[in-house]
Amino acid sequence: MKILFALGWMLLVSVCLSLLLLPACVVLALLQPDSVLSGIGLALIIPPALLAGYFLLLGLTWIYCRVLPPTPQGKFNLFEDRGAVLWALNNALPTLLLKLFQSTLFLSEHLRYCLLRACNADVRFSSWIPTNASIADLRNLHLGENVVIGEHCTLGPAFQPRPYRLVVSDIHIGDNSLVGAHSMVAAGVHIGANVLIQAQVMIASGSRLGNNVKIGVGTRIDTYCHIGEGAVVGKWVTLLSRAHIPEGAQVPDGAVVRGKWIDTKQEAETKKE
Repeated sequence: MKILFALGWMLLVSVCLSLLLLPACVVLALLQPDSVLSGIGLALIIPPALLAGYFLLLGLTWIYCRVLPPTPQGKFNLFEDRGAVLWALNNALPTLLLKLFQSTLFLSEHLRYCLLRACNADVRFSSWIPTNASIADLRNLHLGENVVIGEHCTLGPAFQPRPYRLVVSDIHIGDNSLVGAHSMVAAGVHIGANVLIQAQVMIASGSRLGNNVKIGVGTRIDTYCHIGEGAVVGKWVTLLSRAHIPEGAQVPDGAVVRGKWIDTKQEAETKKE
């Protein structure tokens, strides 16, 4: 609330400055178009006017994104189903704003937070998304506290498995989790709290990662996999569709997992006990 209060004051001050300086600049420009004072006046009015325009655009976006009903989750036919139409309407303006402003305004955590919240994304202020991350379908994105998204990551709550077919499903990332650079998180993925995902990891749709999980570099997790709490998956591991890693299990580097993973070391220790 303090941040929103401060930003509100910034907007109010910017608008007031613009309104106060505009008549003086216009008069100077008409009376003395070549004078230094008119040039200085115009230079002074441009920054607050741009800031006021940006916040006005955010206000209109806030209204637009809250008037429309949310996109339902599920599978839809493009240009036919109501869910696909709502998905297109919900993402039209946010996608345009991200194209225009993400590369610059995401450098400021305050402006980034305002843009994401205006687009109705469920993102906390303490979470970090870089300027070059590919994010879409903001209303279906849920990030907890202190979540860090790495450089050039892709978060896609919606995808098209084949032409004219659309799948929409929320992405959830829990508190204090990190998604490494050049990783991809697909629709319907649920990542718990305190999860460490290293670089170049791909997590396909419908997979679930419990709390305190660690995923090594280059690992590929196929659809609807389940990784239990506290499990450690090594580097360049491949989990085939619907693979299951039990709680606390350790998968070595380069392994290929089909079905349920059996940790031989853990089994041996259990027999000794």
